[in-house]
Amino acid sequence: MKKVFGTYFKKRKTIKWAIAIALFAALNILVKLFAFEICEVKGYSMYPTYRHGDYLLVSKCAYNVRLPRNIYEIPWIGILANYLTPDSIVDKTLKGVESFKYVGNFLPVQHNDILVFNVPIYLKECAVKRCIGLPGENISQYIGECESPYITPFEVVPYKGFEIKSSLLSDAERKALIDMPSFKYSEADSVFIAGEDCFFVLGDNRAVSEDSRVWGVIPKSLIVGKVICKLF
Repeated sequence: MKKVFGTYFKKRKTIKWAIAIALFAALNILVKLFAFEICEVKGYSMYPTYRHGDYLLVSKCAYNVRLPRNIYEIPWIGILANYLTPDSIVDKTLKGVESFKYVGNFLPVQHNDILVFNVPIYLKECAVKRCIGLPGENISQYIGECESPYITPFEVVPYKGFEIKSSLLSDAERKALIDMPSFKYSEADSVFIAGEDCFFVLGDNRAVSEDSRVWGVIPKSLIVGKVICKLF
């Protein structure tokens, strides 16, 4: 009898531990996916505000909540799935991903907010920069600093519904807009139309920073979150 009760209580204790671990893992995934992220600063483009190797706390729900595009973008689960899934399937899945989607519109992005975002031309990479230009604001003063076709077509930061005529663009600029998921081409009107608000970002150390002067404006859907503070 004692042996039966002993086995029962051991099983019950094991189940409780399993439930506790599962709940902790689920909470960890949800927090990391939708609430907060820790980001490491790489390089010196944000010096003296942040230095190479600094770790920053990032709010992922300051402006909206961005949804994962596939299982590989879910914290921890993505690592396990990538390990267990054949490379051919992983490659096929990643090549077929759509643009980032988000839900909600909470606080607006403001001047001098420090943003973490996916680099437009290297989506697997994230960068930390300061917001300098909001949708609709004039950025012509910065155009002379670069020859990037990703930025030269614009005198103002594109906003949702912003239009630019194809006839005003060079071949390089036209190709650049075709490559930008946030812009759609209307054959009927021969114009490119912005599907979402965009932002102009710069590094604090502008002499060495790669930013909107190189990559172009940052669509809202590429923003991972807002830097809250430096952890260490």
